[in-house]
Amino acid sequence: MNPDWPALLTAVAAGTLSPAAALAQMQGTVGDFAHVDRDRAQRTGFPEAIFCPGKTPAQIVAIAQSLQATPLLLTRLSPEVHQRIAPT
Repeated sequence: MNPDWPALLTAVAAGTLSPAAALAQMQGTVGDFAHVDRDRAQRTGFPEAIFCPGKTPAQIVAIAQSLQATPLLLTRLSPEVHQRIAPT
């Protein structure tokens, strides 16, 4: 079981997250534009990667936010988008 699942189920029980949103997160779905592998680093030893070309800055941010507690690699990230999403 993914370590994030208990927190998702708790949020659904508390009414702060819809069941559909929790299911999408459990399945790794981000909007209608990405499917992420939340367990990749644990399973393979390599972080999940976002191939940035062709994605809008908002999509890249949404994918990265969905993987907050997960090691992440952003490939071919433009300097402009990096400035928008880099932590301060």
